[in-house]
Amino acid sequence: DLVAAAGKLMGLGARRVLVSVGEEGMLAFEAGRPGHLQARLPAPLAGNPTGAGDAAVAAAAVALAGGTTDLREILRLAASWGAAAVLMPGAGEISPRHAELAAQLIITDH
Repeated sequence: DLVAAAGKLMGLGARRVLVSVGEEGMLAFEAGRPGHLQARLPAPLAGNPTGAGDAAVAAAAVALAGGTTDLREILRLAASWGAAAVLMPGAGEISPRHAELAAQLIITDH
């Protein structure tokens, strides 16, 4: 259970947890915030998922290093970069469509 696992990490002291759920997008948890957020595209993308998780982690790191503290913004960047990586034939790159994908994301509270 990914939600329970994220909750356990939060219980151990993590302040934020991002969880990839593949075609269902990404979940985001934050200390002191009840529930979680989910970001997903309206429809799954076809392509190569190799490196999508790495791209999402890189996006979260860029956001945090840049001073972003808003969980929705971190989630939107991480989910869009992960999705943009799926559109590329190999790992290590993201599609220039990442901004377009970010605009298409549906973010819901759970």
